[in-house]
Amino acid sequence: MVGLAGCSRSQADPASPTDIGGGEPGSVFQSLSFDLGDLVIGLPEDHGVSQISLVEPDGTVFKTVRPDFAATTVRIAVADPEIGDSDYVHYTPGVHELVAKAGNQTERRSIDLHPEVAITGIRLNEGGDRLLDSGKVVVRIENTGTAPTWAHDIAFEGAPDWTADTPLSDFPGIPFMGGVSADSAVISPGGRQEYVSNAAPAVFDKEASVECAGEKFEFKINVGIATGEILSTSVRLTAEGNPGPETTGGRFVCDSSRIEVLDG
Repeated sequence: MVGLAGCSRSQADPASPTDIGGGEPGSVFQSLSFDLGDLVIGLPEDHGVSQISLVEPDGTVFKTVRPDFAATTVRIAVADPEIGDSDYVHYTPGVHELVAKAGNQTERRSIDLHPEVAITGIRLNEGGDRLLDSGKVVVRIENTGTAPTWAHDIAFEGAPDWTADTPLSDFPGIPFMGGVSADSAVISPGGRQEYVSNAAPAVFDKEASVECAGEKFEFKINVGIATGEILSTSVRLTAEGNPGPETTGGRFVCDSSRIEVLDG
């Protein structure tokens, strides 16, 4: 399985809460925002709320929390990848309902949890600790929706390095991220993130007769999103510059190669 080899907070937007609006005057839902994968609910002082439930579009309860009466902030994890674990948390996209109980009173608030993600940039990796790391691809993804999500895998079709051609992983809760934190994988609404492929499609074998003299290769990049969505784009790699140092297996990267997107 080909996964995500790297993703750092320095490559992403700052992890600041994303405000998605508050309630009417007198509402117990004073504010609603996202902090990475957590839905943050602001409560008034002396709120008297005994429990808050997030109900999914099909009517099932996603999660129930019981805030302390002195607390004015409650968090519900709605998008939480578990690195290296098949157990993860991700809401079902759609209109949910927040239900708060305070004594004999019940307050309800609809909330649309719907990510809108798109590939907004492709480039070749720069640097790296290993000889062929510059043959990897960096994919930038932006989320213009109303709720967080994450990318869990990058795969290729028709890559110059045939070993990079593998199907997307079937495990969206396991981003193979090279040991980075789960927080680094999440794309908040209004945010963006850069993910580095685990495989290196822009790698050549000395038997392939590539001279780094402007040879062109077209292939497809697929990105798996935790919602089950697959983002795809076609790219052209131009092998330019000089052949870099070879591995013991005779594989190398052209040191001035470039990559461009072919479709929108």
